Amino acid sequence: MKKLINVMLLVTILLVIVAPCVQAYPYTVTLDVNSYSYLPGGEFTLTPVTGGLESVLSNYASTTSGGTNFETFCIETRVNFTPKSWGGPTYYAGISDSALGGNITNGGDNPLTLGAAWLYYEFATGQLQGFDYSTGSNSNRRITSGELQEAIWILMGQDHDNASLDQGNIFLAEAFSQLGTSETQASNGSYGVHVLNLYNADGSPAQNQLVLTPEPTTMLLFGLGLVGLAGVRRKFEK
Repeated sequence: MKKLINVMLLVTILLVIVAPCVQAYPYTVTLDVNSYSYLPGGEFTLTPVTGGLESVLSNYASTTSGGTNFETFCIETRVNFTPKSWGGPTYYAGISDSALGGNITNGGDNPLTLGAAWLYYEFATGQLQGFDYSTGSNSNRRITSGELQEAIWILMGQDHDNASLDQGNIFLAEAFSQLGTSETQASNGSYGVHVLNLYNADGSPAQNQLVLTPEPTTMLLFGLGLVGLAGVRRKFEK
């Protein structure tokens, strides 16, 4: 039994340390503008291509997913990408809890904050108060998308073009009301929200977007369960 526990601990360490290195870019995706894009930020439409990322679509409301894609926002300011409809490429992507590379204000990896994660969770699940989810030419969705993008940038400590929006931004006020001073702390996967790190074909960073995924601990526990079953089976085969 002690030997089995040691094996399970070893597998856990390997899963945590080795797996991210082996599968640096497990997904491919396309990123595109839409009628509600707030250039240079979101709302953008991200479409999974390969790697199984389409499994996250079930986490989104019908107002934030088209069935084969989902809506997302930038984490950083002034990070360029070429939209698919403008001839843009298929990007490689990996999931983490920080903005990696690119134009990061503090000069290093930029952890996703609790406030930004909460706002995106509320948006993605179709329940963000004050956000206009309606569609069509008369919709105010583009305006509220812009306000939400500004709030995310502010909570991520990024410089942005419309500093005047800091005052009276309803989404910043909601995040503070929900989280208080903890809104700028690292989220560490809270609400199931993570960073989708996009890369060019040469491996250079292209973008950092937001994604709502199942809790990663589910997969880790599943892996440990398989190890445990293997140990039980071996015991009965002796």
